[in-house]
Amino acid sequence: MLDLHRLVDRVAEALGPEASAPEVEAAAGAALDALASLDASSLVNGSGTAVRSLTLGVSLLDCGSRLPQTLCARAYDKIRRTAGFFAPALKEVAREGALPGVERRLAVTPIALLADGQGRDDLIALAQMLDAAAADVEVDRLGGFAALLERGLTEGDRTFLEALPHVLAATSRVEAAVRCAGPAGLNADAALRLAEAVALTAQHDPEACLRLAALCDGEGCGFFHPPAGPEAAVYVELDAGRILQDALRLVPEDACLRTLGEAIARAAYKAALAGAQVGRRVAEVLGERGSGAVAFGGVFFSFDHAATRREVLATLGAETPGAPGEAAAMLLLDVALRRGGEAASACLPLFTTPSVRALPGDASPETLAALLVDAFAPAVAMRRPATLRLVPVKSQVAGDVVDLGERLGRVEISAPPSANTAFARRGGQGMMTS
Repeated sequence: MLDLHRLVDRVAEALGPEASAPEVEAAAGAALDALASLDASSLVNGSGTAVRSLTLGVSLLDCGSRLPQTLCARAYDKIRRTAGFFAPALKEVAREGALPGVERRLAVTPIALLADGQGRDDLIALAQMLDAAAADVEVDRLGGFAALLERGLTEGDRTFLEALPHVLAATSRVEAAVRCAGPAGLNADAALRLAEAVALTAQHDPEACLRLAALCDGEGCGFFHPPAGPEAAVYVELDAGRILQDALRLVPEDACLRTLGEAIARAAYKAALAGAQVGRRVAEVLGERGSGAVAFGGVFFSFDHAATRREVLATLGAETPGAPGEAAAMLLLDVALRRGGEAASACLPLFTTPSVRALPGDASPETLAALLVDAFAPAVAMRRPATLRLVPVKSQVAGDVVDLGERLGRVEISAPPSANTAFARRGGQGMMTS
């Protein structure tokens, strides 16, 4: 049964403190009208194509051990028991007509929390086990080979970073992530060590860099299962590009920014409701099939396909990457998507802004570290999440275009000036917070 007071409170929260009482009442009325005109099946069928992937998060906190073989065995068994029914559950929901073909993902507890003290070879063996487990339960990707380093580096963290290039070379489904910035500030030491790992990875296999993300915050969005999260949870990724394209087709070409924002928020609201319904249904089916108690974790938006991003920005009038107005256009999209998703009470606090940067293969670790710091410094200051994947491509120069696959599209190689070595190597952490 619909809780009207909760609806009004959610609408008021989404509109922000500057909204007047009449504006809140009008928005709540519009939400009620929308809900009255949409039944569950039409909500999903109308926006189901915006669902990009489903992730099953699995806690491995109860699998820790100082013995590498014991850790591997416990983690493998936990993944098989919890995620063994994930692919069949998605197929069942798809047969019900509520889900198109989507990418299947797993996310586990950050491995660095479990494997502190393990050697490099032990970490590689653990990653290979995760890769095999992902194949056994029929998922496309497994996130969680991750470390949370915004507060500093331990010896175990340094070993983890040293192992990353070898882990990516030895696996095909495992995705790695390093959180080097967050509410506690920015760890420049971690940024430099991560940049060195990226440069080494690119020497052997540039495409492997696509499976390595640098993070500022970003819990519950497929990169890893939050350590404080439930035993298992389902997360739904929504394609922000498709939502934005659909919303912008419905507004006049000369619409003002407020009209654009309202149209995007409405589309995001509807898509988030649909995504939440899909996520809850998948969690329900998993519980029925014997995976134990599985929660619904939330939905999040992603916006990382290069061609779609260019098309959306061109529609808004920012036709050239880096052109005047692009930053304001991205902020408009970010705020509108957040408001729509949060009004649906289903949205995680992440909007993935352009997150891939392709570079010449000879880019130095200092240059890569400086790019990471530049990307995350404003995010830390504004307390907003951000992600970045750096992809140095051998034998490519600035202006060349490389194809990074169906998910990311064709990206132009950019060549920033070489970074000042002294600045990039200064290190430190905890800075840039107010």
